Amino acid sequence: MKSETFGNICSKHELNSYKQMDYGVKNCYKYVSISEENKELYIYDFTDANEAMINDLIFDIDINNKNVYVFRDIEQEEKIRNKYKELSAIDAWTYYDDNAKIIMKTYGLEESFLDYDKHYVYNICVNELLKLYDKIKYKIFDYNVRSYLGNSKDSDLKARFKEYLYNYLKSRSSNLIDDDYFKNTNKNSKYQPELFWLCHNGITICSDNFNIKYKNIIFSPANTYILNGAQTLSVFSSIRDDFKNKFKDDEIISGFFEKIIIKVIILMESNLKNVELYSIGLNTQKPINDYTILAASRDANYINQKLSNFCIVKDGDTSSDKTKFTALTFVKTMFIIDQKPEKAKNYAASSNIRTDFEAFADLIKEDKIPDLERKLKICESAKSFFKKHYSTVDKDSLSENEKAIASYASNYFQSYCIKQDIDSVNDEKFENFVNAINDYCEKENKILGINDFKNHSDSLYKKIFD
Repeated sequence: MKSETFGNICSKHELNSYKQMDYGVKNCYKYVSISEENKELYIYDFTDANEAMINDLIFDIDINNKNVYVFRDIEQEEKIRNKYKELSAIDAWTYYDDNAKIIMKTYGLEESFLDYDKHYVYNICVNELLKLYDKIKYKIFDYNVRSYLGNSKDSDLKARFKEYLYNYLKSRSSNLIDDDYFKNTNKNSKYQPELFWLCHNGITICSDNFNIKYKNIIFSPANTYILNGAQTLSVFSSIRDDFKNKFKDDEIISGFFEKIIIKVIILMESNLKNVELYSIGLNTQKPINDYTILAASRDANYINQKLSNFCIVKDGDTSSDKTKFTALTFVKTMFIIDQKPEKAKNYAASSNIRTDFEAFADLIKEDKIPDLERKLKICESAKSFFKKHYSTVDKDSLSENEKAIASYASNYFQSYCIKQDIDSVNDEKFENFVNAINDYCEKENKILGINDFKNHSDSLYKKIFD
């Protein structure tokens, strides 16, 4: 093992000239680190290591009295980190040998749609894009403003992308349409794989080292980054891995990803300040939620045509004099009308809003919600009365249960008014509502809290008012 030191190198992109040095060995595994203390560049050449060491061991090097763990490549790094959890907090950089190239085939035209000062636009299928992700993994997002957000936050996007997969399998009459795997997937979706290009903004890749030969784009893994599209590529990788693990089928999922074509902008750039500038510019758009999209849908337009005094509006739309709902507040109000005030209480945009909105829209189209306009008026009237009543009450003078009612029971009161068919709310009817809750609590010796008004199978509303 030998090391060489070069001074005053602190940019990843400045490593290229040193990487071209001839070490005289084809399979040369190198680790490169820039020390924080003196900004010196260290290159470690493991040409003397035997095959067992390369495959199975972590090289432990002392740099400026620090232990640095060196891995052969990204796959070995992930494997070892997973095996030895104590390494999870240790930073380790992997640089690849000069022969480790990634070749991505373009789709369709040989020529770029755009050739602007060494920047290009190509169509590339997901299978080819995943070659880049598989080789570099999460490091490819180093200059993206966000890395992969993880399974807890990608559920909506994953469900949307799986609509394309569901329709692909359906078109092939596949026996792999599994109810459990597609349980959160909209089965009525119109998204077909060939529509993805039209429904997606595309991905931007930045690299200082790539060549274009016929329909092949040849990347060096080092200094290649995805500046936007982190969630798209990560979610497709997750879908692929889930599918393979469940169905043990590579051919079907590979065929599906061949059909998913994405617009890809490829930027030639070596200045890191410019890379950061591009990344920020590409990711400063205001995120669009599902309920924002639903407000512009044909279902929302149909509902608006059915209603005289209410309308579902898009963000920023102030043009109508009608009482306005977002798609989210409309769904919550529909659950209140449907005598499910607890579900409305903790219903959020992260819930299955698309499925619920479309289900209510179908009921409205089929005239299965009679007097909808009148029921919406009852809800608005009850909500307004409830808010006005407690705005004039000294809450410190209320009992614990009445404080809970004041804070959490507005949805209950709206559902109660729908159930009692109360067009005009007054003090007496409101008092009857409060008394019913207090009588139940006294009988059950119960002190109310916020959890009593949230959605769960043991419905307090049903116990009191059914």
